[in-house]
Amino acid sequence: MKRLTPLVIALVFPMLLSTTSMAASLAVLLKDGSTMVFNVPVPDGDIDSVLMLYSDQIMIMEPADVAYVNGESISRQDFVSRMEDAAGYHILDEMINELLIRQAAEQAGITVTPDEVEIEMQNLRISYGSDYESVLWEYNMTEDELWTNIELDLLTIKYSTKDLVVNEADLRDYFRLYKADFAYPEMVRASHILVDTETKAWSILEQLEAGKSFAELAEKWSIDRATAVIGGDLDWFERGVMIEPFEDAAFSMWPGEISRPVKSEVGYHIILVTDRMAAREAVFEEVRDEVKKAFLLSKAPTVNELAEQLRDEAEIIVLNDKFWDLGTVIAP
Repeated sequence: MKRLTPLVIALVFPMLLSTTSMAASLAVLLKDGSTMVFNVPVPDGDIDSVLMLYSDQIMIMEPADVAYVNGESISRQDFVSRMEDAAGYHILDEMINELLIRQAAEQAGITVTPDEVEIEMQNLRISYGSDYESVLWEYNMTEDELWTNIELDLLTIKYSTKDLVVNEADLRDYFRLYKADFAYPEMVRASHILVDTETKAWSILEQLEAGKSFAELAEKWSIDRATAVIGGDLDWFERGVMIEPFEDAAFSMWPGEISRPVKSEVGYHIILVTDRMAAREAVFEEVRDEVKKAFLLSKAPTVNELAEQLRDEAEIIVLNDKFWDLGTVIAP
């Protein structure tokens, strides 16, 4: 917290106030441990929020209450305390681990670019296909949280393998050992038009048979709006990615074929297969980059394992008594 010398304090409140009620006080804890208290000529019951203006930044203190139920308030203090009891230990532990890894990476001059993270994000989107959103939901994770996790994974790999000497023989040995993992599976590229009734599906199929554009009909009618705007294109996918009835139909078709309506748990699909690729073995020269990535990953600890190693030499002071054992130094 900054010192108070350059501080101007302003109280923000929603109505004209009477000065007959007890005035509020503002207490500020300084870095040296001392406290300064300021009397504020505003009735404490009328204060909605506090805006603190420094010479170079603004800090807004949130309203005291987070909700009202039939006129009775739920205070921010009670709300935060309940959250702290329920998940505070785990969250603080994660935050400490993240900071330890970021500090170590910065000291070693190691960075991860947004493009590197986006490549891994896109690989996951392709891998999970239409199940991508449901997988995020299953793990109760937002895309921002997934982004952070991937970034930390990449920092961990880069940091922990920074001194590792990788030669061609190591990579070829690893490839021979795990060659099946790098094989190219049978894949299909397809587009679809998804509607909510069988009647609509047959109507669209009739229009396609009459010569209407698949992409235009997808954009107009498909309720899968994420793919509708690109003509229904689902890109390449392998077996085990799509919903079973959809997958069975797509892998039974050849490029240029359009399916009859296919019923699944999300509606009725008209499928157009645009390309397909037979399964084949991997050639080292074609997958060398993937082999190197997998080899480095096999040598790297997990995020938590690396953080545990870094804790041994870190000074971690936890000021909240509830979580004291997350620290490495006893708080003063």
